[in-house]
Amino acid sequence: MTNHDHFILLCEKCNKVISQCRCAYLDKTRKYGICDECLSNINNVDQLINQIEKIRARNNKNWMNILRLAIQYAPEQTKIIIQDIGKCDAEINKLTKELGGDG
Repeated sequence: MTNHDHFILLCEKCNKVISQCRCAYLDKTRKYGICDECLSNINNVDQLINQIEKIRARNNKNWMNILRLAIQYAPEQTKIIIQDIGKCDAEINKLTKELGGDG
């Protein structure tokens, strides 16, 4: 006679019960899954990130065009501004590392 275990599958994002069954062999690696609602949210977020990425790519091109014009028509002033941008970027990178637990 086989011992049957009660198996509950939970969503790893919201902990909602996805399914319940009595299984002859409990697969311990399959205790968690993702419910349809959370999967839909993940897909929506992924689509938004893709849209942001495309817009940022266009915007980065615009910034580089402005930089080319600035260096062409006001090179010394542009160098000063770029140095300040570099300092600000370094501060942002430091804070980002702290936020990510690397600092």
